[in-house]
Amino acid sequence: MNTAIERPSNLIVPSAAFSESRLQQQADIFGYAQANSLEALIWDYELYAQVQHRASESCRLKGGAAVQLFVPKERQRASIDVDILTTMPRREFQSLLNNIAEDYSMESPYLRFEPYQPDKPAELPGLSSYTTIAPSTLGQTWEMQDGTLIEGRMIKLDVHV
Repeated sequence: MNTAIERPSNLIVPSAAFSESRLQQQADIFGYAQANSLEALIWDYELYAQVQHRASESCRLKGGAAVQLFVPKERQRASIDVDILTTMPRREFQSLLNNIAEDYSMESPYLRFEPYQPDKPAELPGLSSYTTIAPSTLGQTWEMQDGTLIEGRMIKLDVHV
């Protein structure tokens, strides 16, 4: 598997945060058993930072990723998704995600936002979910629906309108 996936040039999180050596070092310092969990958390914050940059008055981070900003480092864990509360209409938020994907300018399937529908969805009015594939510096792989393995990790965004 080729590990030379380039990161977008317009990251808000410093690009150095995604380097393999930095991820390993930070995982050791903060007690993460696996650096790829930390990599996922950094992508969570990067994706939210892109949303916040475009819609600062209309969106707020909530859920596990938000909580991690306020708990002592010895109690922190990696969040597996991004929970966003917004006052934006659903179509407007989808357009915002499309603009983020265009600005990242990565080859598909990376950093493209696709609506996500679970097999047995809970009935939560106002909830929309999206998934995207973030490139992995650490060589983590994700199996696509067609069985193809790519270097990256799936990240889910839950948007509450």
